[in-house]
Amino acid sequence: MMLENTRGGVISKNASNSLKGIAILMIFLSHIPQAISIPWHFENLLAPMGYHGVSIFLFLSGYGCYLSLKNKSVKAFCVKRLKSIIPPLVIVTIVASLADLTVNHVSHSFIEILLNSIGISHSILHLTWYIQLQYICYIAVVLGSYCKSDKYKVLLMISFGVAIYFISVICDETNLWGLNFASFSIGVCIAIYDRELQSYLGTVSVKKATVLSMMIWLGLLFFTYVILHNPSGYMLRNALKGSIAAFFILMICGIVAMKPDSGFTEKWLKYILAFTGFAGPEKIGAISYELYLCHGVFFFVVPSLLNNNALLIVPVLLISMFGAWIIKKLNDLFAVSITCIK
Repeated sequence: MMLENTRGGVISKNASNSLKGIAILMIFLSHIPQAISIPWHFENLLAPMGYHGVSIFLFLSGYGCYLSLKNKSVKAFCVKRLKSIIPPLVIVTIVASLADLTVNHVSHSFIEILLNSIGISHSILHLTWYIQLQYICYIAVVLGSYCKSDKYKVLLMISFGVAIYFISVICDETNLWGLNFASFSIGVCIAIYDRELQSYLGTVSVKKATVLSMMIWLGLLFFTYVILHNPSGYMLRNALKGSIAAFFILMICGIVAMKPDSGFTEKWLKYILAFTGFAGPEKIGAISYELYLCHGVFFFVVPSLLNNNALLIVPVLLISMFGAWIIKKLNDLFAVSITCIK
């Protein structure tokens, strides 16, 4: 599988979808302990996959948002993002509310369902804290689009990352934001200097940068989980894990950005394709947002349906993927019908 660059950037569209597919599978695995009792050492192994997967999503979001704003007006950008976020969220929120009522006998008010359907609240589908963060990220990248100098844009995104870190430390409701305080900003900054990176980074320098990022990433993982035994205080935890996430995505970016003739990128993706087997990351990546929402219904709203049976994990994944595919098709039809009406 070659990384055909269909949008002219360091990160091709094909590579982006493949990475999203890998990311959502990592997040899915990290959430298994929410519904299934597993040995603590396996739980500790799966847990870090969650914020690593989210780091990929935020990085790709920052990268894609900046490139999108270069070709679209702010209004067109916002409309497109809301069209892709809100309709699937409305569908899954309604399903989650009905499931909560049927299985757990918990009812939700209209206002609660409404706020969850637009991502403002996450009291029903707890995963939607991520959507709140995305909204803030969109505001930051839109503000950055008004800066005339690239240096000011980079400075703004660095300041934004620092602000996200301190907000996550101060406010308990947003503490998970800090696990990826730098990921979105890194994506935007790489997109800002996209042409320069393509022009000046040779394969050798990319390899060196990738290896360096990998060494720092592994060192931080060892320090955080082995030396410090996974600290729980927000200030230290978010500083360490946010840095782990940052070097992880720099490593991933380096791997993907390597020239095809180096052979390494192609082999890396082949291993991933063989590992995931039945579908492949690129296909899963195309429905990654919808899959993110759908699997949350099983793991966070009605985990009792799994009855603590590990054999149901694969069926849950398949059902979630099928539901995600249906929602994706419905949203695409909705978008086409709106365009035709206009």
